[in-house]
Formats: sequence, C-alpha cells, structure tokens
Amino acid sequence: MIMAGPGEAIPELPEEMPYITEEVQEDDVVCDEATLTKEENLYPYICNMRKGALAGFKYFAFSGNETKIGLTLRGEGTMEVLLDTAGEKVVGNCEKSGENWEQVWITLPKIEGKQALYFRVAEGKVDFAEFEIR
Repeated sequence: MIMAGPGEAIPELPEEMPYITEEVQEDDVVCDEATLTKEENLYPYICNMRKGALAGFKYFAFSGNETKIGLTLRGEGTMEVLLDTAGEKVVGNCEKSGENWEQVWITLPKIEGKQALYFRVAEGKVDFAEFEIR
C-alpha cells in the first residue's frame, strides 16, 4: 500500500500500478449526472489498468434477461468481463482504441442468479470509468 501522511506529498506510484482518480468532466466524457460529484463536477475512474489488472464488483442479481454490458473506457487494449476471479468464466470481451472516453458494448450470454462481476485487462492499457448492464 502506498500512502502519504498528513501534509506529506503523495509518493510516486510505480508505472505499472493502477489507481483510482478523478478528473473534471469535459463535454466529450460519456457519463450521466448521477456519476458526477455535484460539488466539484468530477468524474471518477480507475486509471492505468494494464495486462492482468482486475477490478471486481459484488453482487448483482441477474434475471437472465440481460443481453449486454457497456464499459466506458479510454486507451488501447482488450478488456474481459468475468463472473469469477479464476478467469474460467469469461463471458465477453471488447477492444478499445483511442484517447477519448467511449462506451463499448459486449453481448452477454444468459446469466442468472447472484453474481460478482470482474473486469480484467487481457492486453494493453486502459482507463475504466463505469459499466452499464441492460
């Protein structure tokens, strides 16, 4: 864990380490008002996700009617969607190429029941802001 004490400068992070940060929302950012911090108009995201980086979110109740998931990404790489951390249940993947935020859609197989979702970078380097299940 890399931390700074009160009044200390934040230490430099290793180049390969992902981290959570935020930026002032610009007109080209793909997001809705609920995502923004009302006081400061900031857009949070996971920066610097590289090959092997994993972000997990627990738990979602799938009815079996969900057909796609949209990931808001920027950078260049391939992102996988998994139902477990072992990597045995990859349910989809997408490729992203470009410096602007873009929502990329992945078709999902039928998923039912309570599931954790994990997002893993298979190749490249991307920033990951949000996801939407439909």
